[in-house]
Amino acid sequence: MNTASGSGTFDITNAGGTLAFTGTPGSTMNQAIIKRGAGTMTSTREISGATGSVTVEAGTLGLSATNTYTGGTTINGGVLDLTGGGGSVGAIRGTATVNTGGILRLSTSDATGYSGGANSLNTINLVGGTLHVNTTANQTLGSATINMTGGSITGIGGSNLDFFGGSSALNTLESSNSSTISLPTMNLRQNDTLFT
Repeated sequence: MNTASGSGTFDITNAGGTLAFTGTPGSTMNQAIIKRGAGTMTSTREISGATGSVTVEAGTLGLSATNTYTGGTTINGGVLDLTGGGGSVGAIRGTATVNTGGILRLSTSDATGYSGGANSLNTINLVGGTLHVNTTANQTLGSATINMTGGSITGIGGSNLDFFGGSSALNTLESSNSSTISLPTMNLRQNDTLFT
């Protein structure tokens, strides 16, 4: 699907197969993306702007660009797979909420952005959902917070997650379900790390 730049909402249901958003390199979409259905959807285009947002209800949505939208990320089911972008700035920004049945999959190095601030993923709320590190490349939280409310942090063999930037934190909040961490390696690369 080759979409023109603009604003609005793409509410897409693909029951199977793969649907791809493509376009001119460097072009952006200032839209709310809602992914439904068991199929896979990929986007090579930047999702941007204050009205840009991503919601995954089912299936897999793969994002391979550095996205600058600030309208929020919600995963209610299925997988949001960050396959590109990352580095000093995050593949996505702001806050991501992963509810029960949802997975935020980090498949590119430093997917959350190690520099911290407005250009990185600052807060990950695991509300029964899962943060999964799907690469052995470095994953560094730059002054970011993970809030676990019955959620889990997992990873493939050889994967890691580094707390960095001076104010990264991990909070476990009251829940009837246990919060679990089964990631092979977690590193504290800052003087002070808050675990509550």
